This record gives sequence, C-alpha cells and structure tokens, in this order.
Amino acid sequence: RIFLLQVNTIEATDWPVYVTSYLENGQLTTDDELSDEVKRKIPQESHMFIIDPSNDILRRKLDDGTTVPFVPFINQFDTVRKSHEAYGHIAAEGTYQLLRTRAWWPNMKQDIKKWVSMCQKCQLSTPTSGNHEELHPLTPVPAFHRWSLDFVGPLPKMGSQNCWLLTAIDHATKWPVVKAVPNATTQTVAKFLHDEIMMNYGCPSELLTDRGPSTMSRELRTYLQTMGTKHLLTSAYHPQTNGTVERFNRTFISMLRKYIQGKTTKWDEFVDQALFACRVRVHQSTGRTPFFMVYGVEPKIPGDELTPILDDRGNTTINTTSRLNQLHNLAVDRERVTTKLKENAIKMKIQYDKHVKHTDQLKTIDWVLVKHEQRKKMHPYWLGPFKIRKVFSLGTFQLEDVSGQIKADLVKQIRYVGRNTRLSTLE
Repeated sequence: RIFLLQVNTIEATDWPVYVTSYLENGQLTTDDELSDEVKRKIPQESHMFIIDPSNDILRRKLDDGTTVPFVPFINQFDTVRKSHEAYGHIAAEGTYQLLRTRAWWPNMKQDIKKWVSMCQKCQLSTPTSGNHEELHPLTPVPAFHRWSLDFVGPLPKMGSQNCWLLTAIDHATKWPVVKAVPNATTQTVAKFLHDEIMMNYGCPSELLTDRGPSTMSRELRTYLQTMGTKHLLTSAYHPQTNGTVERFNRTFISMLRKYIQGKTTKWDEFVDQALFACRVRVHQSTGRTPFFMVYGVEPKIPGDELTPILDDRGNTTINTTSRLNQLHNLAVDRERVTTKLKENAIKMKIQYDKHVKHTDQLKTIDWVLVKHEQRKKMHPYWLGPFKIRKVFSLGTFQLEDVSGQIKADLVKQIRYVGRNTRLSTLE
C-alpha cells in the first residue's frame, strides 16, 4: 500500500526531470500525461536549475548561490536512508540539515521527516522524557570557556579492558569529546582533562561535573586549581544542572547502540564513528554543526565534491585573505549564536515551566511515590509510598516511609498519590 501511494505521487516529486528538456529546447515537449499544473510549473521554475556540462546532471540553485544535484524519485528514499543510518540515525531535522547542501528534490523536508519516522531502529531505541522541575538555564559563555564532563557506564568490558565512556562537551560550540576508559577514577579524569581538553583547546575557565567520587577528590581539586579552572558542581539533588552533557550522552549512546546492533562486546570500536556523527550534525540550539563552530567551515564527508576550502592557485595572499574572512565570519557567527542561546534559554524556560507542577502545592501531609532511578527489567517504575516530611528548594523533598523511618537522601522525582491517606488505601 505504501509503495502504491508513492508511485501515485511520482509526478509531484519528479517533475524536474522534464526541466532538462525545457532548458535544452526552450520549450516543453508534447506530453499529454503531464498535468496542467506541472506544465505551468516547469517554465516558472526553470531559472532555478542548471545542467552541469561535465556530467549532464540537473542541479538546483540554492539561496546562497551554490548548486546541488536533483535526486530523482527512484533514488530519494535510498539517499535519505544511507545518510540517516551512516551518521548515527540522527533525527529528521538533522538528516535534512545534512542533506540540504548536498541534494534537492521537491517536498524534500517533508519526505525526510516521513521516512525517518518509519525507521524501526529509531522507534525501538528512542526514550521518552518529561518535565519534573522548573528550568534553570546557565548563562552563555565564550568558546571553550565552560566544559561539562560526565562518566557513562559501566558498560560491557572489552578486550581492551574499557568499560566506561568519559564524555565532555563545550557549552558554546557544543563540540563533544569522548574517550573509552577502563575505570572511573580521579587519575582517569585528570589525564582526560590534560590530554583531550587542555592540550587541544586550552585550560577551561569552568568545569561542570556531578558530585561523583572521581570528581570530588582533593587531588582533582588541587589539579584544577593549578590550571586556574573553577570547578562547578551540580546540586546534590538537582543533577539537571549538568543537562548539556546529559543530553549529549543520551544522543551519543543512542547512536552507539544503533551502530553496534547487539555486538555489545565491541562497542568501543564504534566510539570514533559515533563521535564524528555528533560533530557534523546541526545542533538545534546553535543552528550550526559543532564542526563549523570550531573550525569556521563545514566538514567534508564521504561523497562530497572535493572542492578545496581555500584557493589552490598557490597565491599566498589570496589564501590568507580567504582564511581570514572565514575566521571573521566565524567570530560573527559565534556572537550570533551567543545571542541566540540567550534568547532560546528564556523561551525554553517559559515553555518548560508551563508543564511543571510547582512544589508549593505539595505539603507535609501528602503521600508520594518515588521514581525508581535504577530500575531493572520487570521492576516497577515507582517505589513507595512515602510521606513528605519537609519541602526544600529546587523541587526536593525529605521523606519518611510508612514506619516513620526517614530517608537519608533528599529526593526529587516523585508522584503525588494522596493526602492524609492511610497505607491501606494506597494501591
């Protein structure tokens, strides 16, 4: 049924194939099968096309003056599928941004959205999320000023003994760094900061981490003081402060899972591939790829035309001027992105907070369930019931169980079940 639906719409998506004849002959060929709408559209749109004389391929002009090849209907789905699968099963918008400077056909964005939504691997691997607390966005900073760092694991141990991922992301450029490591110790963190961050991007002004043992040690605190780096810690009961790296981790692990396809003992062989995919996908918050935000040019990926970035005629002055212009444009883009991030933070907070149930509605006489953060298969999503003993800021609570035993840690992820309710009624 899907195949027949696509066949019935070929004319709507493949009408540019007739543009070639129109450009060569200056008129439409007699063809009774073309609809009147298409017959009108071809002359109107013909100025947006050229025929590449080197290979006779029809190319579409883009707004920036560049041209991209027209992809006929028979190749469109495969073009989307290959790009989507090759670069970590990125979402529909990311796939479109990857392809829009490399291919064109009518209704391209809508087709990509439809076809990506049909991807079985994405449907099985994408988690759901919800709002649990008001958003507290961080202030935008210059490039490589603030990094977030986090461990992911433990993962299945490899022959290389690696069983953890250590991830970091720059808050301004969204440039990620990932390394497979054998342990989650302070020494591993210090070596990662030195080899992967400081030696490549300079000493960060701020480092944001959680309160894990490897990042709370005296040795790391001394090391960061030596580098002149301010160590920012997430609130003990508000880990969303480090949301930048947490969101990246979800994206990266989702990509990695699709690459390994069940080969869980070989996951570290695909780390670099998944990392490159993250670097060349357009980041929603900046509107640019992390690659561009760092280097000032878009990446060349397999299949791209190998046009040199700079002038190749050997003229040093021209090459230098061209690169200086790129760097100037990069500085302008970074300023624009900083402004955009500030505006996005305000809009995101307003929209996010609309769906938050404010904690002042919950009182010490209320009974709640606690989200099971380390739930395994077949285990319940929630634990309890517990009675609220005290309400704290940032949506955190002190709870006691039905026997009056107070929980040692404050909790955040809760669900209201009743007020002044006896245990026998909590079902």
